[in-house]
Amino acid sequence: MIELWLIPFLVLACLGFAITCLVLWRRQRHHIRQVEALHQDVVESAEAAAFGQRVSRRNLSNELGELSGTINLLFDALAAKDAQMRQCESLFEGLANAVPNLVLIHREQILFANSVAADPLGLEKEQLVGRPVTDLMRPAFRAMMRNVIAAQLADQHSDELIEFQLINGDERGAWAEARSTMIDYRGQQAILTVAQDITYRKSVEATLARSKQQAQITLESIGEGVVTADTQGTIEYLNSTAEKLIGTERQVALGKRLGDIVSLVDEGDRRDLGDPVIRCLTDRRRISMGSRALMVSQDGDNELSIEMTASPIKSPDGSITGAVVIMHDVTEVRGLTQQMSYQATHDPLTGLINRREFERRLEQSLHSVRDEKSSHVLCYLDLDRFKVVNDTCGHMPGDNLLRELSAIIKDQVRDSDFVARLGGDEFGMLLMGCPLLKARQIADDAIRAVH
Repeated sequence: MIELWLIPFLVLACLGFAITCLVLWRRQRHHIRQVEALHQDVVESAEAAAFGQRVSRRNLSNELGELSGTINLLFDALAAKDAQMRQCESLFEGLANAVPNLVLIHREQILFANSVAADPLGLEKEQLVGRPVTDLMRPAFRAMMRNVIAAQLADQHSDELIEFQLINGDERGAWAEARSTMIDYRGQQAILTVAQDITYRKSVEATLARSKQQAQITLESIGEGVVTADTQGTIEYLNSTAEKLIGTERQVALGKRLGDIVSLVDEGDRRDLGDPVIRCLTDRRRISMGSRALMVSQDGDNELSIEMTASPIKSPDGSITGAVVIMHDVTEVRGLTQQMSYQATHDPLTGLINRREFERRLEQSLHSVRDEKSSHVLCYLDLDRFKVVNDTCGHMPGDNLLRELSAIIKDQVRDSDFVARLGGDEFGMLLMGCPLLKARQIADDAIRAVH
């Protein structure tokens, strides 16, 4: 039997325990409501892609307040990245719409098109987005284009020019010559295709086979340079556009070979590409100078990025009677392509190669180790306490610091080595053909220079 005097104490103890449970339950419910409210703010911002807005920190516990602050920092970083991407896309769109060539970014469907691509169909460029690329061309060329796209998406890269006819409201269509390259567009692999109108050139080639006199009248009216030569490679005719591109008067050029007037070199290593007319006549086939040809005048003062093809002129019986050269100034287009290629492989803040390009070059070096039995050294650098700089001074001083440190690290390596910004405050160095002792010295020099 429980003593009667103990009963009040037991009742009070039970009552105190119940009150304690009630208080803890209410505090837990309040905490759960705070977490749910924070979760709802984050979900709404993510669904609306409104990374610039802030998550409210009012009426939150200390722990949830710190969490919301971290989320706000993440939103700020995403907003900055989004603004940077939009700026790059705006720059690209402005450049693409400024050039007279057709510019597409696509996979099987179009992701971006400039106005030159849309105008022949009487559409706005935004109306082309989402449509198959083959909708732009005549049916006879659609299967070929599908095969080319499939090969490129399968990493079977081809640097060859392709020709096709575009739909333009005319029954005959418009001829185009295109070159494509793989790029990273909005986080996915896509194909950048730049095409120029070669309708005149196609017309020229057909006209020359029928009547040289009529061809000369036509050639003087077009915007592409045209040069014709006899079976010995001696120039017989050049139109006014070719005269301007070559920088030599017609009377001076006639009777000479093209190689006597200008030099054609590779714009990368300045390697001599030879005389396309002689090669065309010798091989009895069409010769293209590729996408890196540079035409240099005799005195070396003038250089033009050029696309040039030399084709044999055949008589009705199939014998070769000469050659015709078509040249087109692509200085502006090639500059655009190089700029886009640079942006795709370099970090916009520091100018170093980016992570994607660094990984590509690292893979190439691994192949060279296996095939050539050479040795390379990979170094990884991480800046200590860099977050403190961003938190105390802001992102702009932090960015300036990254630029300066990138230049310092770059100065410590050899010309044959690669330095990349891998992300944030992380850097990588790939020392090509470098002995381990020398690599250690370079790494120590870089660390001392940064300190």
